[in-house]
Amino acid sequence: MNLTDFGEQNGAKQVLFLLDRNHSQEKEYKRMFRVIDAVRLHKDEASDLIRKDVSSSDDEDEETDPAERVKRVISNVAFYKLEL
Repeated sequence: MNLTDFGEQNGAKQVLFLLDRNHSQEKEYKRMFRVIDAVRLHKDEASDLIRKDVSSSDDEDEETDPAERVKRVISNVAFYKLEL
């Protein structure tokens, strides 16, 4: 069973991938994502995707602006989406 089969069997409509922008094999992952028709999310889409989770995070300083926390998170990873 592969990841998409598992997702479909459990009612998922999308599979989301996070890619560390500093990963030594970043180019290979990007190539694989193209082969499986995963599309890279734009900055705004990635921000919307994680805004709620980052805004409610307990491990950050209370005084840090949630928008700044979102920017910091998306600056370190690339988001890819695969529609099932």
